[in-house]
Amino acid sequence: GLTLAALIRNASRILASGQDGVVRVWESGSGASAGPPYSAGPDIRALLWGVRDDRAAVFVGEREVHLIDPLRGVIVGAPIPNGDASGLGAFSEDGAWFLLKGGSSMANQARLFDSGTGLPAGPPLPHGHAVQARLRPDGGAILFSCDIEGTLWQIDPRSRKPLGGTMSGIVGVTPKGAAYSPDGRRILAGDISGNVRLWDARTGRPVTEARALDWGVSAVAFSADGHTGFVATYGGTVQAIDVDTGDFIGPPLKSE
Repeated sequence: GLTLAALIRNASRILASGQDGVVRVWESGSGASAGPPYSAGPDIRALLWGVRDDRAAVFVGEREVHLIDPLRGVIVGAPIPNGDASGLGAFSEDGAWFLLKGGSSMANQARLFDSGTGLPAGPPLPHGHAVQARLRPDGGAILFSCDIEGTLWQIDPRSRKPLGGTMSGIVGVTPKGAAYSPDGRRILAGDISGNVRLWDARTGRPVTEARALDWGVSAVAFSADGHTGFVATYGGTVQAIDVDTGDFIGPPLKSE
């Protein structure tokens, strides 16, 4: 049976894998096969599909990541060492770049890859004790959130230099969710104490006051038009946020 699935951005196709270690792609409307199967091997941990139909990432066990063309059922380049199961990945908005934040056995490094060739785009990027890494939609910056210092910071993946200022003071504890707006101008972040704030990505300065939720933040995201933010909590709720004011929009949505 199927154990993992990912939906492409326009919802036209579904990528899925099962216990047999095979990745398959279907048309979401008709259920027809959209390409040949790809055998990634046992213990597939995650599937990630960006905005392009022909690029996806398959996290295999605690060992490696495969960049694949799901429509042709082939790997792009060689498998990428992942280090351990704490590795995280993200595609740029145009699908040209793939960011991999490796785990502790990768010496706490992040690396940018050309998704067209599967080859590294420059040397590894140190990220200290970062627990999350997010690629700006245009690929021009990487946002890290630090588990120990309670800070967010950005670097230019090509020059390896810091961008903007260090963002701290959500409440000074572990940031658990951070994301760029679709235009890359705003950063939405929340922490384990349930505080949420919006930042100017260019300057690193807060643009709203911190707002408090009843539960710790587990993840954040923006709507496609960038006008609304969404914050998921460990209490099983999702809160909508006005990106311009930072105010909550209506009551939180509940899972039950």
